[in-house]
Amino acid sequence: MSASVATIHREVLPTLPELPRENEGHLSRTDRDHLGERLRAMYAQLRKEPLSPRLQDLVYRLAQTSPE
Repeated sequence: MSASVATIHREVLPTLPELPRENEGHLSRTDRDHLGERLRAMYAQLRKEPLSPRLQDLVYRLAQTSPE
């Protein structure tokens, strides 16, 4: 892959705002929706990246093995 997750995070996604301490462990519906949008954008960008030759070879070899 030519871009790392950290690079994509900085380029595509702005930083998340700090949550109040009383909401620790709980996100509002709006925050969950916003986070979901950001994650979908990040994964969409990662899916566009080509696989490295080493990973392509591994996927090919796994596909060639028959289930036992």
